[in-house]
Amino acid sequence: MEDTVYKPRKVGEEVVKCPVCGADARLELYIHNAPIPGPVLIMTMRCPRCGYKFRDVSFIEEGGRPLRIRIRVEEPDDLNTIVFRGPRASIRVPELGIEITPGPAHQGDITTVDGILALVHDHVEPLCSSLEDPEGCRGFLRRVESFLKGVVAEPITVEIVDPEGISTVYRSKKRNYVVEPLEEPFTQPR
Repeated sequence: MEDTVYKPRKVGEEVVKCPVCGADARLELYIHNAPIPGPVLIMTMRCPRCGYKFRDVSFIEEGGRPLRIRIRVEEPDDLNTIVFRGPRASIRVPELGIEITPGPAHQGDITTVDGILALVHDHVEPLCSSLEDPEGCRGFLRRVESFLKGVVAEPITVEIVDPEGISTVYRSKKRNYVVEPLEEPFTQPR
């Protein structure tokens, strides 16, 4: 495959006012044919006067029908499963009581199952001491930490629910996941 396929292609530019200081700044538009998740529009701006920077990435094509991906984690190597989560996709781990919903500025991410659990750990840990049941919170963290250490004492399922249908799994050693269309009407959690 040709290298140019993966290089962003400039498709436009214009002069706009900086939202911070009002100076003229150049807004540039690029299309990047990314292997994950496909063509994206990249907008960049930097103000020469105050240094304000703006970057935004948006998807050019939608994936189609809403889908659900279920990743089964039964052994340590399953934690290395690579996932692309679309910007509107939620993550659930029912066995651990985890639900992650995207905020309005979420642009999607590429991570591993291990990375998802590390994110949960990093967000929950500072909250434990301020909760009514700090010991219950610490118990939850110990369960998550065991996975982060590569110990899979209990199987879990990581579920990605994507209303845009662009989330996907990249896995080469074994197929430990199922992709299925969402049959029931999808409503984004609030």
